[in-house]
Amino acid sequence: MDFLQMMQQRYTCKHYDPAKKVAKADLEAILEAGRLSPSAVNLQPWRFIIIEKPEDKAKLEPAIMQTNKLRFADVPTVVLICARTENPDNDVEHVLCKEEADGRFPDAAAKAAQRTGRCN
Repeated sequence: MDFLQMMQQRYTCKHYDPAKKVAKADLEAILEAGRLSPSAVNLQPWRFIIIEKPEDKAKLEPAIMQTNKLRFADVPTVVLICARTENPDNDVEHVLCKEEADGRFPDAAAKAAQRTGRCN
């Protein structure tokens, strides 16, 4: 099955079995796909937090929309996706150095232009 077919046949879960946990290998594959997802300036400014303990889920519960509270109560694993709203200079510099080592920039001016465009 190709990707488009898979997306056309996907199923959106509305109810969860709290006794049925996501297999560790499946969760790791999902997280790796998220980690490798490209961002506009190649900084991938997201982090993933896995929440499985009931006491940790309870801390999040006030932030859940009322219409989702029943679903949230039953889900055995929560993936909290956090994204930065600013690009720290050291993250930008790290990526620029890697891209320079990979031969992306024809000269120092091109690298400087990328730095200017990626910094807040």
